[in-house]
Amino acid sequence: MTASSFSSVPDSAFSIFAADSADLITFLQTDDGKTKIEALNRILQPLNLNEITLYRTLSSEWESWSLSDTKLIGPSSDSSQRIDEILTALTKDDFYISPHELWIRIEAQPWTLLHLGHRQKAWQENELMLIRQLQQFTAAHRRCLSSHQNEIQFFHEIMDQIPTHLWISDAQTHEILFMNQAMKDDFQLDAPEGQPCWKVLQRDRQGPCRICPLPDLLTKTEKGLPHKHWDHRNTLNQRIYRNHDSLIHWTDGRLVHFQHAIDVTESHRLRFDADTDELTAIPNRRAGLRRLEELLEQVGQGKLGITAAMLDIDQLKVVNDQFGHQEGDLLICRISKTVSQQLQQEDLFFRLSGDEFIVVFAEKRFQEAEAVLNQAQRQLQIWSKNERKAYRCNFCYGLISLPANTQLSSSTLLSQIDDAMYSQKRLLHIQLKDSEKAQMQLNDYRGEVVFSYDSAYLYDALVESTDDYIFINNMRDDVFRYPQAMVEEFGLPGQIVRNAAAFCGEKVDPDDKAAFLEANQIILDGRATSHNVEYRALNQRGEWVWVRCRGKVVLQATAVLCCLPDSFLT
Repeated sequence: MTASSFSSVPDSAFSIFAADSADLITFLQTDDGKTKIEALNRILQPLNLNEITLYRTLSSEWESWSLSDTKLIGPSSDSSQRIDEILTALTKDDFYISPHELWIRIEAQPWTLLHLGHRQKAWQENELMLIRQLQQFTAAHRRCLSSHQNEIQFFHEIMDQIPTHLWISDAQTHEILFMNQAMKDDFQLDAPEGQPCWKVLQRDRQGPCRICPLPDLLTKTEKGLPHKHWDHRNTLNQRIYRNHDSLIHWTDGRLVHFQHAIDVTESHRLRFDADTDELTAIPNRRAGLRRLEELLEQVGQGKLGITAAMLDIDQLKVVNDQFGHQEGDLLICRISKTVSQQLQQEDLFFRLSGDEFIVVFAEKRFQEAEAVLNQAQRQLQIWSKNERKAYRCNFCYGLISLPANTQLSSSTLLSQIDDAMYSQKRLLHIQLKDSEKAQMQLNDYRGEVVFSYDSAYLYDALVESTDDYIFINNMRDDVFRYPQAMVEEFGLPGQIVRNAAAFCGEKVDPDDKAAFLEANQIILDGRATSHNVEYRALNQRGEWVWVRCRGKVVLQATAVLCCLPDSFLT
């Protein structure tokens, strides 16, 4: 009951009642008949009435409350006839007066009547004035209540037309106070009002949800009522909702929780598809770089430190060429899955390119990150052994640690870990070639190896290379063709040799082997289309001679054309 409810009643009316105005508010607002009649008795105490009875229809019967008790009485023929007469009289006026009694209509729906009994033979004017003022208050309250109910009904109709989810709950008890029809339909709820939200909107909950935003909202001290935006997957229907939560004041002044939830399941699916690498199901380059920028911003703000790594799959091209691209895809997926299993939820892992991945360890030191990657490599070795793979299942990696407050762009970071990764790859390549024996590689040779090339590209190589020894490498088959003079000079197995790098590597001076292998690796990795390297090689006469090797990659033929000068430096 608000002050505006009495706007049509003179202010002087309050002074007529002996009781406090709180009794009047109790009488008007309470639904409990006994409480209502007790408050009314205190209000009408100056009249010295001998009967105060309140009647209210209940289905086809009448409830009645007197000053002393509360009871339900069925309509007898006498009382029904008497009440019918009173109701007929009250349809024309809100009062029915006789010398010893007075009937007042309080409500029409449901019918509520007040019967007052008087000991005197006639009612005094001041008594009737007081009762009329009481009637005016009840009429004003009825109009206010009717207007308020209309406003609530209008509010419900508007909210029910909105296709998103809207609901309100008590901030302390989590009791649902309102829910719009769209949400009721989606969750197949009939009357959720009065029940805890966690009981009807989540699965198998025994109390408030762990992710409930209310505790956070209630502790915020920001200016105005706090609010929060967040996404959440519902446990009942597995749909994803973007929730907009806030605290508002309810109609009775208490603080309540209001949530506006929008179904974003489809947009999440589209975003996931757009941000996910199709082969490995981990974030792709675009999504990964976006997240990397966010992490680097936090590093620059001093919020965390990271260790970043670049991973490069060993010999993926060899696997694709010799075992097929399906086997190459299997290798990519196995390495991706194995590395993912070693990471924490807060770590970032995404595919940068065909055979390169980026890992960002949140709050891990260099040694800790290195241990994680080494463990992944051990797991890959076990898998490769169990599956009896005929190729190397491993990766090279480079690591860089960035402590908090480090200012670094993503492009600079990628460049630095790329350099660190290729340093390790060069060392691994040298170790791998040292462990291979040329004769073991040549044992795979059976019969004559057919070598073919497109002569249309020969001229380009000749005009760019003017040395005596010209040899060609078909990169698809890893087959070399050497001139006979070079075969005789260096004791090569023949003019056509498969996997010649393993054989020729043994003829390179140990001090020059790193430069020799690195030049070859750069070509194999596709990082350059030409090379120029000098090294010492052992000829058939047991002499170490200086050799300058220059070559060019002809991409259309996937071949490398190389030339050795005939002027050796002794």
